[in-house]
This record gives sequence, C-alpha cells and structure tokens, in this order.
Amino acid sequence: MYTTGEVAKICHVSKRTVQYYDYEGIVQPSQILEHGKRVYSKEDIQKFQLVLLYKDLGLSLKDIRYIFEQDHQDTLLIQILEQQYQKNQKQLTHLQQKIKKYLFYYRNFKIITH
Repeated sequence: MYTTGEVAKICHVSKRTVQYYDYEGIVQPSQILEHGKRVYSKEDIQKFQLVLLYKDLGLSLKDIRYIFEQDHQDTLLIQILEQQYQKNQKQLTHLQQKIKKYLFYYRNFKIITH
C-alpha cells in the first residue's frame, strides 16, 4: 500500500495532482484509514499511470472518466493510440517537408551571398 506522497513520487507528479484526481473520482484510494490517511494499491498506481498516459495523449478528465466507465477500455486505448500515432506521423511528415524546404532555402541563400 502506498501513501499519496509515495504515489506522487512513483508517478512523477505532485501530491496535489494525486489529491485532485482523487477529488474528481478519477483515481481514488483503495482504502481510507480511520484518521483519513489515503492508501493506494499497486492497481491504483497502474490506473493512475494510465490516466497520465491518457492526459499525455490529449484527453480531458471527462474523457478519461468516460473511458473508465466502459467495459471495453483496452479496445478504446488501442484506438486512441492508433489515432495518436497517425496524427504524429502526419506531423512528422509535415515537419520533414518543412526541414527540406528550409534546407533548400538555406543552401541556395548561402550560394547567392558568397
């Protein structure tokens, strides 16, 4: 079992982020001890890390909550990862084209000015 602070360290976030996700009902502790101390399980930490992945993929907490309510979470995650991969591929292709264009201008400008 892990405290809020330990979860924060493991997941590389602030304690406030752990508390906020608890407050929002996204990742809640497995247990709340008599004196109010919240303790998280390994499964809770895995869920928290999944939330961080979804956030990194650009999903809102509302979207993440919706996904966690679904029976087919694995399928949704695969679809989201595929969409993000395709989006990133398009961005990469676009950036590569820009680099080629800038390199062309740079080389030609260099020839003209020398």
